[in-house]
Amino acid sequence: MAGNPYDLDLVIAINGRKALTGFDSATETRVADFTLSDKVNLRVQPVRETGNGNRPNESIDISGVSLRAGLGFRGKAVSSGSFTLTFDSETTMALSYNATAADVAAALNALSSVGTDVGVSGNAGGPWTVTFGDLNDQNAISGDGTNLLPLADVSVVTQRTGTASLYEVQVIALKLAPVALATSFSSFPAAAGSVTELQAGAGANTPEIQRVSLDPAPIGGTFILTFGAASTEALPYDITAEDLQTELQDVSTIGSGNCTVTGESPTWDVTFGGLTGDQSNMSVDVSGLEVPVGLAGLLDLNTAGAFKALNDGVVTNGKVSMYLEVEMSEGGNRKTILQTPVDLLDDVLADDPSTQNSLTPLYLSDTLTGGGSKTVTISYGETISPAPTIDKIGYSFFFEGAGTDVRLTHIGTTSLTFTAKSARESGDDIQVGVEIRR
Repeated sequence: MAGNPYDLDLVIAINGRKALTGFDSATETRVADFTLSDKVNLRVQPVRETGNGNRPNESIDISGVSLRAGLGFRGKAVSSGSFTLTFDSETTMALSYNATAADVAAALNALSSVGTDVGVSGNAGGPWTVTFGDLNDQNAISGDGTNLLPLADVSVVTQRTGTASLYEVQVIALKLAPVALATSFSSFPAAAGSVTELQAGAGANTPEIQRVSLDPAPIGGTFILTFGAASTEALPYDITAEDLQTELQDVSTIGSGNCTVTGESPTWDVTFGGLTGDQSNMSVDVSGLEVPVGLAGLLDLNTAGAFKALNDGVVTNGKVSMYLEVEMSEGGNRKTILQTPVDLLDDVLADDPSTQNSLTPLYLSDTLTGGGSKTVTISYGETISPAPTIDKIGYSFFFEGAGTDVRLTHIGTTSLTFTAKSARESGDDIQVGVEIRR
């Protein structure tokens, strides 16, 4: 059920590419399951294993580091739909997901910007290796996989850059898009501490009570408390209430027997039973504390990809198995620091229709006369404001026969519009349709 994000803490040993039970642990753990439509605040703490049993992990410097995290399938292939390729602002007709090398070559060579014909090799469904017919460096081919199922991207990489004596080689592949993806991460907060007055002292029967809090909870180091003009020694981050009481009573401005302490790290309550009247708050110096170092980002599971996974995937007892991957980038270098199996669960409680888009499928089909084009509009049957965006709509096109180009042209608050054009001979009817999950 959708709502406010909940925290999922991931301590990841980057040298072992595994999730740990905590910063002070060397034990690998299984990541908790995810549920359709939830919003998850991923708190990723990359660490390096030390091999020291007393201090099994150490924080790493994340200056200049960025993260991406996503849920998706591994080893699953695109199973239906179409895609297009673009070179120098010219776009091919739609190619079937299982296009042959000859199909891809014919589509690219039909573009005037390609120049001398390219050669294409590879299996049906790709990857396809494209060798340009002209020498020198070539612009990159790009692709649009909007109409592929499951949701997928068209990936193009340059295998060999063209020169005055070499022909450029680019490789095209269809890669499944993540079911859900988090790309915007921000650093964990720095060490901080506060002292709050819970009760103002007033006479002999109403002692002053102050609460000392370290937030975020530290994982090492020391802090110092000051009362008036005197301070404690450096105090361990995990000091017990009994030891903190002893340390405070050693402060000259407090004195022996004049305070008691309860609680445990990172929060303690100090009662000044031996001091009369309202007292000034203590101050806390946290410059010696070590706190978790990491990055947090939102993973939204209210996506068409998550819904489709629970309808098109191998579902057992209302859940589908997939993988959580976390990727770290620094200085242009990317490294997968975690890839681990997880389950995506169907939600039991329906989302609030006033705040969540319905996931009801809409389907419309029509007959298209060869050689012609048609614009088809599907009404949602309600107003969705603001209009759904591409990443919140799952849609797929179905058509019979090659040479049919189907494209989404408009997403509005009340309807979705696409155009279908047939390159087949006149009079040769084609059945074309669209299913959307909004």
